Amino acid sequence: MQNRKPLILAIDDEPGITQRIKEVIEERLGWDVITSNSGKNGLKTLQRHKTWAGIGQNKIDCLILDIKMPDMDGLEMLKKWRKSEGFYELMNVILLSAHEDEEKWAKATNPVCGAAAKYLKKPYVPDELIDTLEKIVIGKHGEYMRDDLRDQSYARRKELRSTKTEIL
Repeated sequence: MQNRKPLILAIDDEPGITQRIKEVIEERLGWDVITSNSGKNGLKTLQRHKTWAGIGQNKIDCLILDIKMPDMDGLEMLKKWRKSEGFYELMNVILLSAHEDEEKWAKATNPVCGAAAKYLKKPYVPDELIDTLEKIVIGKHGEYMRDDLRDQSYARRKELRSTKTEIL
């Protein structure tokens, strides 16, 4: 088995954000980062990086995904990707968003079509992103993080619901 540097895919419609993510990861971890500017291009990039003629696991170790994008939002893109992969090989996903609501949390943590490992608010803190990537890629804690995030989502969704009710 050949050792290789981890490969991260960052998808955001704002090129400055993907460029900064790439710089932070390359400088701090020395890992390879590829970027995409849309959900549609991100799906194509993920498909191109599957092993064994497109039927094996993916060479990409983690996906960093913006939620709000114009052509296909990140949650829709994630749902489409989840339908194409085997349940035993879930891609680790970190969601980035400046926006959150009860519906986004429900979709992000849905065990079938979301299953995100982490939900980071924009503007993200580089140390938190690096720590999360290390836990997922080096520590192999993605599965545990998905479970923890799903548990956290229940409380966060309740909190968002009560805030919404107070405003009304």
